[in-house]
Amino acid sequence: MEGLYLSLPHVKWVNPMFATHIAERKLYQLRLAKDLGLNIPVSLVSNNRDRVLAFLQSHKECIIKPISNGLQVLKDRSYSIYTTPVSAVSLGL
Repeated sequence: MEGLYLSLPHVKWVNPMFATHIAERKLYQLRLAKDLGLNIPVSLVSNNRDRVLAFLQSHKECIIKPISNGLQVLKDRSYSIYTTPVSAVSLGL
């Protein structure tokens, strides 16, 4: 599809491929929203167990979401990760 998209620069696309690719990047969205003055939720991006646990304990409600499109492709299957409520208990912390 990328070859087709790039070979037709004069065509108006409903969902421009590369704009969609950029928009799927959640960390970029957060930074851009903040730069534009929008209110964004308190957020943590970490793989540090103690920081995650402290964050979960200091907020009444938390969600977890992928930092990209969430599509996981394994050798024998594919699945998507969606925005999901999360707690220390649900993560086994």
